[in-house]
Amino acid sequence: MSTSDITADELKQIQIKKKEYDDALKNGRPDMQDKARQYHDAVINAILSGDLPITEGCGANPDPAGEHTKEGGWGGDTASANTWDAVAMKDDPNQWKVVDSAGKNIAHKFESQAEAEAYIKYYQCIQEKGDIDNVPAPKPEPKPPQEQEIKTGVTPYPVVGQPMASTQRGPTTRHYASGAPDDQTIEKNCKGIKFDNYQWVVYVTMNSIEHDDNISLKLGGQHMGKKGWYDMGVSFDGSKICGGVEPKHPSTKLCVVQSKEKIGSILNKKIGVAGVYFKKENRVELWLDFPAGSGWKKYIDGVSIGGLKPDPSDNEAQLRIDGFEDLPTIHEAFVTEIAAAKS
Repeated sequence: MSTSDITADELKQIQIKKKEYDDALKNGRPDMQDKARQYHDAVINAILSGDLPITEGCGANPDPAGEHTKEGGWGGDTASANTWDAVAMKDDPNQWKVVDSAGKNIAHKFESQAEAEAYIKYYQCIQEKGDIDNVPAPKPEPKPPQEQEIKTGVTPYPVVGQPMASTQRGPTTRHYASGAPDDQTIEKNCKGIKFDNYQWVVYVTMNSIEHDDNISLKLGGQHMGKKGWYDMGVSFDGSKICGGVEPKHPSTKLCVVQSKEKIGSILNKKIGVAGVYFKKENRVELWLDFPAGSGWKKYIDGVSIGGLKPDPSDNEAQLRIDGFEDLPTIHEAFVTEIAAAKS
C-alpha cells in the first residue's frame, strides 16, 4: 500500500491538524501538546486504516529511555528532523545537543557530535518512512499545580489559613521590545490575592542556562496595573540580591536596593526564594533559604522602595525565570496569608 492510497478526506484532516499544531508551536500556546497529539492521531488513523505504510530499517532507537529529552520539552520542532542540527552545548562545550532550525533544543547531553548526529539520522529515517508514533515528543508535563498537594514546609512567616496555588505559563519564547535577543521564559502566577499580609514562596533548581539572569519574584501590586508592583530577585551567579520596582509594564528598575551579601552560584542547587508584602505599611521583604533546608534568612527589607505606591486592591504575584537552556525545576510556588511581621 502506498501513500497515494490515502483518501482526500484523510489527507485534509492531517493537513488541518498539522497546521493547528504548527501554529500552537510557533506561538508557544499552552495547547501545543494537545494539538501535537491530534496531529499524531490523524496520521495513526490513516496508518491503521491501511492507507499509509509502516516500514522498518531505521535501526535501534538511540535514546530508548528518553535520557536526552526533558520533561515538558523546549518547544522545538520535533516533527521536522530534516531541519535539525548537532551543536556544542553552551554551558558544557564537551557535550552536544540537537536543535531545530530556530535553535530550540530537541535533545541534549550527548557525549559526542557523532552521537548527536546518529540521533538526528535515526529520526530523519523514522519521519521519512512515516512512523510518526516514534517521533520524539516532550515527556508528559506534571499535573497542574491546583491538582497537586501544596507542601508549605517551613516558611519565613507562620502560615495562616489555606495556601493559594499558582498556575504556570510557558515555557515560551519572549521577544523584547528593546531588541535584545529572544529568551526562553517560564512563569508561575497567582492572582486575586486579598490578604493584607502575605508571602510568595517558591523553591527552584536552576539547570543549565544560556546566560546569567535572575530568579525574579513580583508582588505587592498588579502585573498590568497602573501603579505597578515590586520586582525582587537573586541572580544565577548569586552576586546580586536585589529589591526593585516595575512601576509600569514593561519598564523596570532593578536593584533599587541591594544586599551587600553574596551567596555564590545557585546553579544545579535547590533554593528557596520568598517575597513578603505588608499592604498597610507598603513594606516588602526578600528571604532566601540557600542551600535549601538550611533555614530562611532575610536579605531585603524596605518601605515604599523606589517611591512605589501600588494599588491596595487585589494583588498578584509572579515568579519569572528567563535565560535558561534546560527547563528549571520548580518544586513549589504558593502564596499564604501571614499574621504579622517578625520582631
